[in-house]
Amino acid sequence: MVPEKVKDMQKILSETFSEKVPNLDMDVMGCNSKKEKIIVVQLRSRDDTGGTTAKGSLVDMLRGVLRMNKRSTKEILYLVAVWDERNLQQKNSTIVKMYSSLKGLIDASEDKFFNDVTKGVKIKDGITLK
Repeated sequence: MVPEKVKDMQKILSETFSEKVPNLDMDVMGCNSKKEKIIVVQLRSRDDTGGTTAKGSLVDMLRGVLRMNKRSTKEILYLVAVWDERNLQQKNSTIVKMYSSLKGLIDASEDKFFNDVTKGVKIKDGITLK
């Protein structure tokens, strides 16, 4: 299932956390027919566009959900995708900014986050960021 409207995506996440999620943007969401697994995708066309605010905004929805301090009843993959990496000019600064936006809310250390995020880093039980 791929909901087309952000409000439908938010409804699915709200059901997953048994609480209304923050009214923050998601680019794409997909879930299997039983809604056991959910993927939330934040897309950027290039890695060299936007400053630190734009880089941090990639995890705004994830940060909002983590601040709720509720356990997900479904497995969630939060995927940050860049179409054209432009020789990965901004990859490291993007990862650093994402960590900075999430630290204090996640279980992973800065080193683990930085080393594992491209493969997938466990953020909390049931939530992986890649």
